Amino acid sequence: MASEPKRNILLPVDDSEGCERACQWAVEHMYRGDTDEFHILHIIPSQQPEVISGLGGISGMDAIVTAKPDAGADQQHVEEATSFISHRLLPYLTEKGVHFKVGSEAGTPLQFHSFRPCL
Repeated sequence: MASEPKRNILLPVDDSEGCERACQWAVEHMYRGDTDEFHILHIIPSQQPEVISGLGGISGMDAIVTAKPDAGADQQHVEEATSFISHRLLPYLTEKGVHFKVGSEAGTPLQFHSFRPCL
């Protein structure tokens, strides 16, 4: 009998109980074992410059001011995502022996970290 092809299953996540339940459901109903790999993805909001307009001036012309995004905000989002994924999802996935990768998107190409639980 031919072996089943490897499946890549995308699991988008956020920091919520609903996400935990969705992860458990996906493992129980979709995961077939060594032929599958979950790709856990959390989207980190990219920081955009803030444009403030309509300030008005003495001459009656509107002023446009651009505020730079907080340089530390992306790093804070990454740390928060790492924390909730580590505490909410990874213990369950490791316990079940699920093969998975974790990625985060912060306006740059994905940064993946591979995990292969030891059984």
